[in-house]
Amino acid sequence: MRDFINVKLHIDDVYNLFADRVIYNLGDTPEADLYIKMYEEAIDEGVFDEQELRVNVIVDNDIHNYTQILYKKDLGEEFFNKLCGFYKEGKKEIDVNEDLKDLDLEDLERKGMGNWFYAESFYIEQINEDLEMILIRCYFN
Repeated sequence: MRDFINVKLHIDDVYNLFADRVIYNLGDTPEADLYIKMYEEAIDEGVFDEQELRVNVIVDNDIHNYTQILYKKDLGEEFFNKLCGFYKEGKKEIDVNEDLKDLDLEDLERKGMGNWFYAESFYIEQINEDLEMILIRCYFN
């Protein structure tokens, strides 16, 4: 007996699978919207084509382990605007030591901003339309 079967899903059904799992984790919130947009882009880019689709594992791991939402009110105007500027220029891969060397990362540590800035780099996945939140994916070595 086989453990898996291959099925074809309409793209709207795949969007809904991801959106439902995000909302299960975060509720119907602006934060959830950032994740949903991230997955819509990934689906449109074909990231999940011909892959074993384990939506619960993908979404849960992203939300709880690999991504973080940064808020303008926590980061401060200068830092937030710098990240938004990178994103608008199309620069989404951020080298912490190079691209952020002119910012006071120790100040963020004192504010209890998590450990994302200890990563060597991170990827800006999404920015909300009101420019109040940034969804990043951290890369720790």
